[in-house]
Amino acid sequence: MADEERVQEPLYLALDLGSNSFHLLLASFRQGKMVRLDRRKEVVRLASGLTEDGTLTEEVRRYALQTLAAFSPLLQGLPRSHVRIVGTNTLRAAHNSGGFLHEAEQALGHPIDIISGIEEARLIYLGVAKDLEPRDGLRLVIDIGGGSTELVLGDSSPRRLESLYMGCVSYSQRFFPDGCLDDAAYRRAVWAARREVTSVAGLLGHRPWSEAVGSSGTIRSIGAMLQQRGQSVITLAGLQSLRDLIFEHEHTDDLNVPGLSSDRREVIAGGLAILEGLFLELDIAQMEVSEYAMREGIIHD
Repeated sequence: MADEERVQEPLYLALDLGSNSFHLLLASFRQGKMVRLDRRKEVVRLASGLTEDGTLTEEVRRYALQTLAAFSPLLQGLPRSHVRIVGTNTLRAAHNSGGFLHEAEQALGHPIDIISGIEEARLIYLGVAKDLEPRDGLRLVIDIGGGSTELVLGDSSPRRLESLYMGCVSYSQRFFPDGCLDDAAYRRAVWAARREVTSVAGLLGHRPWSEAVGSSGTIRSIGAMLQQRGQSVITLAGLQSLRDLIFEHEHTDDLNVPGLSSDRREVIAGGLAILEGLFLELDIAQMEVSEYAMREGIIHD
């Protein structure tokens, strides 16, 4: 008798249409543990294509749809219940996203769920929690996206979820237009971030968490740059050393910092200012970096 054919594990797919990048994750579960089978990322910068009147520019729409068409083959044949596609801050804000969403859903063959900032925060926490060992006490999780920043205070599950309207793309466009790096503009960006954080600082309490964890592109990039400088965790002193290093340059095109990828140069100043503002306003001592984020949370969900 022939050997019994091995049953293939069910596949699950998450697609995050973020304000800076589109992220796709294809995964399965083996013995109860998630296995990441395929990961795709494309820097689309939806937030940079959002005009003042809340519409998406034709150039960004076209590039986004091309990216989704390239992702589409990975979705074919998967049960609808095993696929979740979410849109975040920029698609929440875009007035003409309805037309874009219809075209995007046609390209993918699946519906797109425009989620709230609070739901985004919940999924981020779920993903990050699966990457870390359980421990007593509360954990603060921070995720700086292209158009919004999510903060979650939780333990085995999220206890307080917040979403702030500031992100690495929006802050870079606002304070460092055309990629011009200016020290005074950076200080204004940090103060703007601090003012935004004051709205939730009181709700989070005075540092009730036992650990702070960061996720996604901005914080992972900052962590990678600090690792190149011999630092295993993110600290305020480390952030300020990166600030000094980055602002030795006059333009983002000139940045050649070990650990900083070329696709992150254009938005790193805005993201760094937001994280420094968070450290100052929330009195964060140090932060670890998680390799998991919202897409892992979607898969687990």
